[in-house]
Amino acid sequence: MMRRLRPERIPLALSAAFIAACSVITAWNLTVAAAFPRLIIRNWNQLYGLIEETPASFSVASFVRGEDQTNFSRRLGAALPIYAPAVRIRNQIEFSVFGVANAPSVIFGRDKHLYERAYIDEYCGRAGEANAQVLADWAEKIRDIQDYATLHGKAFVYLITPSKAAVYPEYLPDNLVCPALLQGSTNKLPPYRDALETRRVRYIDGATLMVAERGRHGIELFPRGGTHWNALGASLAATRLGSLAKAKANHVDLDGIDTAWTESRSPQGTDRDLVNMLNLYWFDTDYPVPEIVHTSSSTDQTCRPTKIMEVGGSFLEQINVALRGSRCPPDISYWFYWDFAQVFYEGGKRRSEPPRGDNRLADLTSSDVIVLEENEYNIGTTDHLNALHSLIVSKARQQSASASR
Repeated sequence: MMRRLRPERIPLALSAAFIAACSVITAWNLTVAAAFPRLIIRNWNQLYGLIEETPASFSVASFVRGEDQTNFSRRLGAALPIYAPAVRIRNQIEFSVFGVANAPSVIFGRDKHLYERAYIDEYCGRAGEANAQVLADWAEKIRDIQDYATLHGKAFVYLITPSKAAVYPEYLPDNLVCPALLQGSTNKLPPYRDALETRRVRYIDGATLMVAERGRHGIELFPRGGTHWNALGASLAATRLGSLAKAKANHVDLDGIDTAWTESRSPQGTDRDLVNMLNLYWFDTDYPVPEIVHTSSSTDQTCRPTKIMEVGGSFLEQINVALRGSRCPPDISYWFYWDFAQVFYEGGKRRSEPPRGDNRLADLTSSDVIVLEENEYNIGTTDHLNALHSLIVSKARQQSASASR
């Protein structure tokens, strides 16, 4: 006969069942899912901004020092289903009771505006000086990429994307010591523009565009709780990009990018990426963001989609959303920081794959438009610019060698 569970033992039984479930899920993730990642059982309420560390190789020396045991304990703890909720609960208590945000990379500015610390550090560290030789080398590489595109009948656009700290410095923290603001050296881009214009490089200065457009649309171009430009800011830049590309390649069709918008007070995605980084259960997200009004009826179903190869960072995500909402949505292959991922926008879908070298060369050859992006935060210092330039130089050498045979 089955014995009834005594009421006082119910909490103990529930706790034991919970621990057993956590153990089974963790064991599964560390064994089966380690070999077949698609079978992983996700922790509920996953943490944002958590970087997965690559396990160090085992050695007798590291085992004796206790490093292997420590690394395994960290991986085991992070794999537990209770880990993410426990972190969020602790963060919420610290924030709600003590006003402390357990996210070192996020800075609280005026009027509840959030900033990424790295962008503030770069903005306030601007000295108003630029090395002439470094600028020349940088601009020459971009000119080489443009020359390749022109030689092969492709359009090329170099895009400078903005820093929130530079576009909206009035919301920086009250107690911030910002030498560049005191010295009046915050505008770093004129020497870069001069170097590009001297070499007749086709470019869009999206950073200066955002400064010029702010205050003209009844809504800000960066969200209060995000680090990237919002849909309206990206659409304004994408409109410029489409016009510039079409001016250099008649077969390119990137018309009809929408900039009309309605206000929403439910920020999603990149409109709240810094809010997400706080890893809280509750935070004030009642702020306005624009939602682009798409005129789907104007989409031309018979047009030839433009093939775009992009190389750059995260600001291109919103550009791609704007481009895909155009009259003739392009097919986009987006090399996210060159080595991080290859992202595809085709047929109304977005998918991502690990990058493969042979795909880059195929993209370069088949594309109608090449877009290279750098943010003003790290302009002139990005690895993806050097990587794209190296690929083009290598291809040019191969073609030269074949022609001389």
